[in-house]
Amino acid sequence: MKPPFDPIDHPVIPIQRIARLFSTISPADIPHLADHYCEDAEFVDPFNAVHGIAPIRQIFEHMFARLENPRFEVL
Repeated sequence: MKPPFDPIDHPVIPIQRIARLFSTISPADIPHLADHYCEDAEFVDPFNAVHGIAPIRQIFEHMFARLENPRFEVL
């Protein structure tokens, strides 16, 4: 029997992969952000606007260092 299709794992639906990453992100995920972002990705939120994977990693490193149990709610 064929396993059920998981649309999140489908390569054509990257937004769902990012949503899953953000809904479960932890400090252990930071070194692996390049698996989800290209090297020249842009990241913009109400506090930051950066270009490149290294500054994106820095944002998340700072977030986990300064906040207690940060989390994202993906809607």
